[in-house]
Amino acid sequence: GSTENVPMLEAGQLDLGLVQGEVAHEALSGIGRRPADLRILTAMYSTPGMFVVRADSPYNIGIDSFVFDNDAETQKLSRYAPEADVILRIATSNDSAYYKLSTKFGCEPTQAIRLLKKAKKLGLNPIGICFNAGSQNTGAKDFVDGIKICKRLFREAKKNGIKLQTLD
Repeated sequence: GSTENVPMLEAGQLDLGLVQGEVAHEALSGIGRRPADLRILTAMYSTPGMFVVRADSPYNIGIDSFVFDNDAETQKLSRYAPEADVILRIATSNDSAYYKLSTKFGCEPTQAIRLLKKAKKLGLNPIGICFNAGSQNTGAKDFVDGIKICKRLFREAKKNGIKLQTLD
């Protein structure tokens, strides 16, 4: 599973693996252990994990865009993926969804511009905003409301010198 893949990557049993976000952070930062010689290939916004590859792995697939939703992720991306394109995930209403993913993932829209500005200041390239209206959502209102929030944030970002081009 995603928590066991770091030791397997380090042992050479895997070249590429999905790793739970906190496990990846601890391994890469050397929290409670020596820092792992691994690299993040991409973060998945739909799950709390990242695809991680051994630093000496033959994989060089050129992934250079990531999703983030908090200060810690911004710091990690600036360290491990400098100059990468980044998309900010926001939390939105998903009352009609069976699984309400915005309760677990995404920053509050009130924090969006601050995080986009921070990403830019740290050398990342903010290119868009994404949200998840929840799994098995049966109502259009959650999607419409999320898009309206993103439209407002796109305008605010532009006023702050950040030109966004992606909505997911």
